[in-house]
Amino acid sequence: MGLMKSGPLSFGATTPGSGCVAITEAELVSGVDCSKGKVFHVMLTANRAVGNFTGMTCGQPAILRVKQDSTGGRTLTWGGNFRFGTTITSITLSTTASKTDYIGFIYDNSAGKIDVVAFVKGF
Repeated sequence: MGLMKSGPLSFGATTPGSGCVAITEAELVSGVDCSKGKVFHVMLTANRAVGNFTGMTCGQPAILRVKQDSTGGRTLTWGGNFRFGTTITSITLSTTASKTDYIGFIYDNSAGKIDVVAFVKGF
C-alpha cells in the first residue's frame, strides 16, 4: 500500500490563477514568494544569487523555470536554506543562449530547508 498514488504527479493550479508566475531577477535575488504560486519563471540577464524562498509550507513543491537571455552563459548561486542531496549535488545551468532549465524543490519545514529534488536542462 504505502503512500504512493498512481497516476500523474500533480502540482495543482498556481495561486492566484494558473500557469507560471513571472518573476523579476530582483525577486529571484531577494527570495521568491512561494505563496504566490508553485511554478515561477525568470529570464537571466546576468549571473545571480538566488535568495531563500519565502512563504513555503511544509511539503510544498515549487518549480523554477530559468531561461538564458540571448547572450547565455549566466549562472546561479544558492542561498543557505537550499539543500542538495547525493543525487543532485549542485546545479550547472545550460549555457546556450535562450535555453531553459527546470529546477524542482520541496520545502522541509522540520529542517527549515528547501530541498532541491529535480533538475532538467536544455529546453
